[in-house]
Amino acid sequence: MKFSTFFSFLLTGLGLLLSSTPLLAQKTKPLKSKPVELVAEVEPQAVEENWKLFTSAAGNFSVISPGQLTYREKTAQTPEGPVPLHVFYYFANAEYSVTYADYLLMLQSAPRLTEFLNSIRDAGVKGINGRLLGEKEITLNGHPGRSYMVEYGTNHGFLLVGRNIVVGQRLYMVTASYSKSALPLAEGSYEKWAQRFLDSFTLNTTGN
Repeated sequence: MKFSTFFSFLLTGLGLLLSSTPLLAQKTKPLKSKPVELVAEVEPQAVEENWKLFTSAAGNFSVISPGQLTYREKTAQTPEGPVPLHVFYYFANAEYSVTYADYLLMLQSAPRLTEFLNSIRDAGVKGINGRLLGEKEITLNGHPGRSYMVEYGTNHGFLLVGRNIVVGQRLYMVTASYSKSALPLAEGSYEKWAQRFLDSFTLNTTGN
């Protein structure tokens, strides 16, 4: 099905981000046997004091992260002009990120919003050569979105869980990814830590 200029514009704007393999798959290498003295090494995610509230005034969101989020900005070139992609991420044996992009056109009230969310999902899965395991419609403060789970990487050995939320002219992408086979170096689980990160994402009461 051929998309309208409106949706082609949106998808082109996200192409730069969605075609990138998560840092986890890029950085993870076969693990070597650890000396006995390193077995007790502590996972940053396992330390309660490491989980701190991060708030972006410009991004109009807050999230609790197990480490300091790093910010970077990418610019996607579209037929209607450049679209900044604002990316906040943290990596520590698992990857946590929040990305948002603002568009000139209203997203939330678009008549083909469902098709747009489907296309963002499909582009994201294809961009990391993944396989969609499940998804469902969600809302956050009355704003529509999708939650989803994708397996990707060599032998589909990694999981990415995420939520895409549309707020007015803005699209938020909140994700966490981790190896399905890696065991934490301390008590806990990457699955629970990923869920904690996603569940902590909130929208501020002002802004978009």
